[in-house]
Amino acid sequence: MDILEIDAVSFAGRVAHVAAAELAGLLKFGEVRPFPTWFAVGDIAEDHDVTADIEAMAAYVSRRLCIGETLYRSRNAADWGGEDPAIKMAYDLFASTAASVVSKLLTAQAQAEKALELETRPPAAAIALEDTIFETEESLHTLRPEAVQAQKQVAAYDQAQKADRKAKREAKALADAAKRATRPQSGAVTVTRRVGEMKGTPAPMSIGEAPPAAPVNRGGRGNRKRR
Repeated sequence: MDILEIDAVSFAGRVAHVAAAELAGLLKFGEVRPFPTWFAVGDIAEDHDVTADIEAMAAYVSRRLCIGETLYRSRNAADWGGEDPAIKMAYDLFASTAASVVSKLLTAQAQAEKALELETRPPAAAIALEDTIFETEESLHTLRPEAVQAQKQVAAYDQAQKADRKAKREAKALADAAKRATRPQSGAVTVTRRVGEMKGTPAPMSIGEAPPAAPVNRGGRGNRKRR
């Protein structure tokens, strides 16, 4: 049976009545023996159908969300304070149970109904493009061919500049290497000359180098000319 086919109020009333009758019989008789006429006002026939009374009490509770005393006073003119404690507890249990069951069933039915609506809902029809706020646009290649060509030229120029800078760096590196290979090594001559000076002997001269001039005697104390 589908949950949507259940009468929430009627079902809640039956569940609450069973609980209240069991409690009333247990408190009144001291044993597990249902007391189906716990709510009756006065004596009623044994073959009396209590279904209508139970559904009426469940409907009252579901509308008012009331407590047992309020439900009792809606059906009796008697004094609640002087009522049998077993009957008072039965009314309280019926009211709380019926309200809880009705709430849970109605929530479950609402969820099931929503799920069923989503499952059976036809798919939305596709909206034509002309009926929307969007417009079809062609690609950049079609709209602005000159812009596409300019982009290509800029990219080619950048590549040419990179290649030119690379070629210049390589040429400079080759020229520097050639200069270092042809440069004369004068360090050996200088070292040899300094070693000769330290020993008091003239250093060997390089090819084409003139010998140093002899010192000039300008006359000293020991070499003063006599008159």
